[in-house]
Amino acid sequence: MHVVSALLLGVSTNLDNLFLGLSLGLQKKKLPFRANAVIGLFSAAVTALFCASSALLSGLGRLPNLVGGGIIITMGLWSLLPGKQDTGSDCYQQGFTWHETLVLGSGLAVNCIPVAFGAGLTGIPPWIAALSVGGISLLCVAAGNAIGLAATGLALHPRFFVALGSGIMIVLGILELLG
Repeated sequence: MHVVSALLLGVSTNLDNLFLGLSLGLQKKKLPFRANAVIGLFSAAVTALFCASSALLSGLGRLPNLVGGGIIITMGLWSLLPGKQDTGSDCYQQGFTWHETLVLGSGLAVNCIPVAFGAGLTGIPPWIAALSVGGISLLCVAAGNAIGLAATGLALHPRFFVALGSGIMIVLGILELLG
């Protein structure tokens, strides 16, 4: 039964990762496997830590959602700033920086805290929860990124995709703040 619960935990904590990957793909940012792995490892590590120590952390309340949502909104707004929307093809073919990887990985990992905390209270073993969250994170970010990159082949102005991707990231952050 813990395996099914852990899989549901992985899916529920990673839907935002799917949309993050989509957002990046729409901005023509191909997320390398290593960067995706770092994001997945961050989420897995936080899940394991908070699942294991859930009894000690009951006072955090909504703080993880507020911090994670704020980070994601900031990244979405940052990509809308003047100078970040160059229409040259080199802007859209750029990779993903390690700084961006660490910031987004941290923001997404923070969002795992409340669910991991609850999972620990229900008795789901931390290592099973961590494997599920980390593995499904890898799949969701990669799938979203591939879908976003494929959609950029549509005959629309490149700025449209930057704005759409940034908008998705901002809405995702707002949902985290409200949720």
